[in-house]
Amino acid sequence: MYEFDWSSIVPSLPYLLDGLVITLKITVTAVVIGILWGTMLAVMRLSSFAPVAWFAKAYVNVFRSIPLVMVLLWFYLIVPGFLQNVLGLSPKNDIRLISAMVAFSMF
Repeated sequence: MYEFDWSSIVPSLPYLLDGLVITLKITVTAVVIGILWGTMLAVMRLSSFAPVAWFAKAYVNVFRSIPLVMVLLWFYLIVPGFLQNVLGLSPKNDIRLISAMVAFSMF
């Protein structure tokens, strides 16, 4: 039977704490923006102005039909490179964290 080596945790603790901080940043941002965006979409769906209601309904239907994993992969692999090319950012600029926050907020 395999026994876990608990002594390997101590050298990895800084990496685990960095991951915890990143996870909390993504979570807090996604919750706040997601609540605001979801509320705005709900109000837009109830709008009497047809184009606004159609946009909200289409947005909701599109994102309901796409699995979250696909959205995350697109925003992790494709969007950062696309934005770096469009905005002329240096490859040294790492925008994957921002991309993850946007992906979770949109879904």
